[in-house]
Amino acid sequence: MKGIGWYVDEYNMAQISFNLLDFDVTPVHVAYESVVEEAKKLGLAVVGSEIVGLVPKQALMQAADYYLDMEGLFVPDEGQRVRLAIERLGLNSCSSFKPEERVIEYMCKDDSEEPLASLSVRDFVEELGARSAAPGGTFCSSASFSIYPSLSLTHSLTHTHTGGSAAAVMASMGSGLGAMVGWMTYGSKKWENLDGTMRKLIGPLHEAMMEMIPMIDADTDAFNDYMAAMRLPKQTEDEKKVRHDAMQEGLKTAIRVPLKVMQIGDRCWPYMEEMAKHGNMNSKSDLEVGARSLEVGIWGAYRNIVINMNDVEDEDWKREIMEEADSMVSRAKSKVDVVLNTLDSR
Repeated sequence: MKGIGWYVDEYNMAQISFNLLDFDVTPVHVAYESVVEEAKKLGLAVVGSEIVGLVPKQALMQAADYYLDMEGLFVPDEGQRVRLAIERLGLNSCSSFKPEERVIEYMCKDDSEEPLASLSVRDFVEELGARSAAPGGTFCSSASFSIYPSLSLTHSLTHTHTGGSAAAVMASMGSGLGAMVGWMTYGSKKWENLDGTMRKLIGPLHEAMMEMIPMIDADTDAFNDYMAAMRLPKQTEDEKKVRHDAMQEGLKTAIRVPLKVMQIGDRCWPYMEEMAKHGNMNSKSDLEVGARSLEVGIWGAYRNIVINMNDVEDEDWKREIMEEADSMVSRAKSKVDVVLNTLDSR
């Protein structure tokens, strides 16, 4: 780290400027707090800071973690954590710090990579009801989009991926509702004794929700990979083998996505059960809907695995995946009853 200080007439204050060569070695908040400590020794106050150019998101997340720990705060949402870091570092003191214009990852974000997850609820439901094997069609940069009729294929895979994306939505809504019930309990004076419990429950459910949202489009992407394999040439024996192997790998990819949805959703059950025991009963119906949504999302992902597994030729791989999937769908069926019965017994 290199630094220099001078007086800035424009700001009517002294300024210390640093070049942070490696924020993992010297994090932004460490440099800032070091200046704060030195200023205190001189009886001076630090009014803020500014970052010249762009900043990696991780640098702000490191600062957020530091201040959250120091102040005993609980903030799992990424956007709120970024805003917390901005405020604690005083990044709005000299000029407005807009994350979407200053954070590298947000500058590079492309909504076209998640065409379904970026839709409004209305547009997503209408897309599900459209004549398309894999929802999404061709999306424009604006809110409007065009849907092109899909190829007419007899393979079973063409019938599964609208449901696969919907299953991911259902599962993510389930964990999201579980987290919401936690928020309806956390921070309330009436349930102040449960704050520690809610901190342990909200975080994992929120993280699961955020992990499953990209699965909405990943399911369609997997379908597109398979479609690309089907279009490979098949004139010679070598071409047929390449096409066959690519299609088999495409099938496995199409299965791995709903399997991931099941795995993420399966992690939620212990937290949903605890939420049923301790959560705000004024939000009972929200947790009931959440538990049932999570179970249906897992079941929907399971059905996508089953139908795509028909043409997988690797028997050992098929057996291993189905054993895991069978276990998770069975667990979801029993766990949703546990959550609902626990709520009814309170």
